[in-house]
Amino acid sequence: MKLYFPDVQIEKFDFDEDWL
Repeated sequence: MKLYFPDVQIEKFDFDEDWL
C-alpha cells in the first residue's frame, strides 16, 4: 500500500483499482 496525499487523492483511487 502506498501513501496518498490530498493532492494525489484522485490518483489514489486509480492505484486502488490497479492494486485490486
